[in-house]
Amino acid sequence: MANFNTHFSAAAVQSGMIATGLLALGHIEPAEATLCFVLGTAGGLAPDLDAERSTPVNIAFSVLAVLLAFASVFAVANRLSIAESVILWLVLYVVTRVAFAHLFAAITVHRGMYHSVPAALLAGVLTANVLHALFAQTAFIATLYGLVVSLAYLQHLALDELVSVNITGRRIKRSFGTAMKLFDRRNYFTTALTWALLAVAVAVAPDPRPLLDLFVQQDLLGAFRGILLPEGVWFNGLVSRP
Repeated sequence: MANFNTHFSAAAVQSGMIATGLLALGHIEPAEATLCFVLGTAGGLAPDLDAERSTPVNIAFSVLAVLLAFASVFAVANRLSIAESVILWLVLYVVTRVAFAHLFAAITVHRGMYHSVPAALLAGVLTANVLHALFAQTAFIATLYGLVVSLAYLQHLALDELVSVNITGRRIKRSFGTAMKLFDRRNYFTTALTWALLAVAVAVAPDPRPLLDLFVQQDLLGAFRGILLPEGVWFNGLVSRP
């Protein structure tokens, strides 16, 4: 599989590009772009949390705990005092880094259904559900964040599959096919459970139509081309005074 640095960098770049593009187009605010970047980066690290306890996995859990804690605090920051935000951050960090890490290690098997396409979709839908139901995010923003998480998760799986193929040596590693899978032949129960959880999560998910309308009704590519290059002098917006 690809290493921690590769997954972290790839997820950060992908999420950063999505957040920057939507911010430049005016569809999200700076705070929403920051949260989009944080959640996407976390989603790109999530698939390897089922690996055996090792230094990279411990680092991944620590980074994920920090990202999720900040993401949660950012989502409700305007409703809390600084003291409440700090306490909430510490509680979420400890719960994710300690309690969740030990529970997750006990119930998962490396490269099981947690490392699969339906798990990637489930991660995104659950993100949208939690943000919409518990943090009062709009259906548009919650669905957007969920989509970013799923895309980063899928990118992680795709990278793992790519490194399973040694093109120069013309051989395929035994791990090939264990990441981008729809079911686990070793455990049909977890396969059925994962798909069942996904079905339930989708059934109670926020309305995706506001986000779909963004892609269907608007020329995103044309709008992006309009802001891709500056008009006139480069970096004029940084040096000129309003």
